[in-house]
Amino acid sequence: MCRKTICLVSLILAMGQISYGGLVAHWGFDNALADSVGTLTWTANGGAGFSTDAKEGSHSLSIDGVDDYLSVTPTGPLLVQFSTHSVALWVKANSTAGTQVLFDEGGTTRGMAIRINNGNLEAAVREASTPVTVSTGFSSATWTHVAAMFDNGVLKLYVNG
Repeated sequence: MCRKTICLVSLILAMGQISYGGLVAHWGFDNALADSVGTLTWTANGGAGFSTDAKEGSHSLSIDGVDDYLSVTPTGPLLVQFSTHSVALWVKANSTAGTQVLFDEGGTTRGMAIRINNGNLEAAVREASTPVTVSTGFSSATWTHVAAMFDNGVLKLYVNG
């Protein structure tokens, strides 16, 4: 079995819509799973933990790419439809082989996801059951800033930019 390690630092969620315009959540993952903006605190599953290999602060979230993940009970801004949505994070993967989910929010009719898929970085949004996807080649094993921004039907993926 191939073990993959993914480290995440500073996951930011911003939504622009009537009730939750602006920054909704910020997780620094600096040895903690708490949201520094609101009350959306993660639960670690499958052995997810922290590493001292960090881009910001003293720690980062470390997941093995096999069965480690975080979960949060959908509440407040995670339950509403959106026309604009942004997710930004720092990621460091020791492998870009296979499928490694970095962020996944929502379901089959509404949501956003970012993943590494066999050497590609992919982002997808589904709003009102209509999918929008974008991808780019990805081979970095160093800390890389990734941002996905959805604005009224247009999805953009930024890597170190």
